[in-house]
Amino acid sequence: MSTPISIKTNLNLGLNLQQLMPKLLFILCLTFILSQCKSKSPLTDLTEPAPQVDDHNGRNSLDWFGMYSGILPCDDCLGKRTIIHIKEGMETEVTTIHLGEQTKMENFVGHSSWDNDGNRISFTDRDNKRHYFKVEENKLVFNGNSPDEEHESLNNFVLKKGGDLVVNRLWTAVEIMGQSNGNGSEEATAEMEEEGKALFQYILLRSDGSFIASGGCNQMQGEYKLMEKNKLSFSKISMTEMACQNRHLDNELVEALEQTEAFLMPMKSEGSQELMLQLIIGKRAPLAVFSTLNFPPR
Repeated sequence: MSTPISIKTNLNLGLNLQQLMPKLLFILCLTFILSQCKSKSPLTDLTEPAPQVDDHNGRNSLDWFGMYSGILPCDDCLGKRTIIHIKEGMETEVTTIHLGEQTKMENFVGHSSWDNDGNRISFTDRDNKRHYFKVEENKLVFNGNSPDEEHESLNNFVLKKGGDLVVNRLWTAVEIMGQSNGNGSEEATAEMEEEGKALFQYILLRSDGSFIASGGCNQMQGEYKLMEKNKLSFSKISMTEMACQNRHLDNELVEALEQTEAFLMPMKSEGSQELMLQLIIGKRAPLAVFSTLNFPPR
């Protein structure tokens, strides 16, 4: 008689378990979810990752000590050849040569300072004028005269580290196509010099691949290519068309530039104050001979 009671009991237990199963599953799922939430750091959901600080700048990544030279803008001359020597301790020696018929050299020593980003230096000249330069690989790019100046148009004014023997120098003519001072007569040349009428004949090769020149009257401009070794050529030469009363060598200079294939720089005696430049083609006599101030000394 005990068997039916046992079966009834088992059936009741089975029914109870079946009713409890959904509740148990819900409790297990809720426990799992809560455990996952607790495993996360509360700060992870509330804060963003710390920004990465980039300390790579000109000051700590470039070899910026040394001498730089190039041409800066000038209001009353062809340009200011500028030599900046940055020394240990940021001591800075600056030499400027005003390019034109009357060459004027100025020199002063001061100190440069870095901006907060470590990418620009600046110094104040003897006239209390501030000059800003962006420091790039082996060059200083002129950034104007105030910290907020719009300087995009000034980026073609670049001072190159170590300088250049040919580019960014004002070369004044000694001889053009075998002639000097606008004629081939030594007597006439001497006469003109006595009267103070020596012609301003020159050529200036800029760092952007352009040049300006004059044979004593009209102004010339164009492009040049300075290639391997001593190869040099001129192209796209144009000239103003002023009527000139004085003797000049404009046409002869154009002819010399059109024929030029290379250049030579004859060695001067040690300590010489001049550098010489010859424009040549093949083994012929120089098409033109120029000289410039030997600074910084070669």
